[in-house]
Amino acid sequence: MEKEFHKQTMEKEIIKSHIFLQNDQKIVLKEKSINHFITMDSVTHLICDCYLTTVHTSAGSKYVISRLLKDFETDLGEYGFVRVNRNTIVNTLHVVSYGNGGNRMVSLSNNITISISRRGMARLKEAIGS
Repeated sequence: MEKEFHKQTMEKEIIKSHIFLQNDQKIVLKEKSINHFITMDSVTHLICDCYLTTVHTSAGSKYVISRLLKDFETDLGEYGFVRVNRNTIVNTLHVVSYGNGGNRMVSLSNNITISISRRGMARLKEAIGS
């Protein structure tokens, strides 16, 4: 019983730390000749297709950036962003639920469902603290 309480407390602390780190942080997204300044906590997920990464926000906006997903993974990893499969990074603040086992999926706050790889599931669980 005490172990379960400690685990839940740790999960809450990890999530709080991600919220604190993302609070008031902005990301500069260079889309063609326009620089967009968006808050980090509004980014729900990033999807890469070849050398173009599409950044999705909670408001429904999409920004297509000519940058590798690996670069975003390196820059945003410490702020609670986790790579869940080959071409997708999710913001753990927007994770509503995830399924383990045969149906490995993550649901985000904007009603998007994304499939997760086995290693991505391990990374997501570690980042969320479960």
